[in-house]
Amino acid sequence: MALESSRSAFERARRSVGGGVGSGLRAAMPPHPLFVREARGAHVWDLDGDRYVDYVMAWGPLVLGHGDPRVLSAVSEVATKMQVVGTGHPLEYLAAEAVLEAVPHGERLLWSNTGTEAVQVALRLARAATGRRRVLKFAKSYHGWHDTVYAGMSEDDCDRPATPGGTGQSASVLDDLVVGRFNDVRLAERLLG
Repeated sequence: MALESSRSAFERARRSVGGGVGSGLRAAMPPHPLFVREARGAHVWDLDGDRYVDYVMAWGPLVLGHGDPRVLSAVSEVATKMQVVGTGHPLEYLAAEAVLEAVPHGERLLWSNTGTEAVQVALRLARAATGRRRVLKFAKSYHGWHDTVYAGMSEDDCDRPATPGGTGQSASVLDDLVVGRFNDVRLAERLLG
């Protein structure tokens, strides 16, 4: 498993794709991002043909694995009728109703394309509902790459003003972010008190 083809693919991608991949998280993978040619079930194959168990599963949404026949059938059925229409569709509320039935404490949900978008909306809703500005996030936790929370990627970021997680990010957007250690009850009590 030399990852030689992934290294070459990354070098080539860096010439045409910003950062070499479509995500800052993938760009930070040492020694370089893995490039995959195929995925089935719980496995992926890199460009050299080496097989890996895919513990990442697209960072969460592939809980049924790659190529699950039920998912492929449902997607194929819809795709033969339409792809992206930019309007409402009954599947939006039918799927929402199914999720809410499985989650008894849920009232409504909002679909989003990425976890980054979901976190941004959740922050806006929380601020609107509470009237509070500040946000607590735990060190070493990833909540997307939008400027509001892309910080605190190390334990060293605790107990001091949040610093940007990347270049080009304005430090002023982090004025309302507090980075704490997971399970720091005293910090939570102080912030919520």
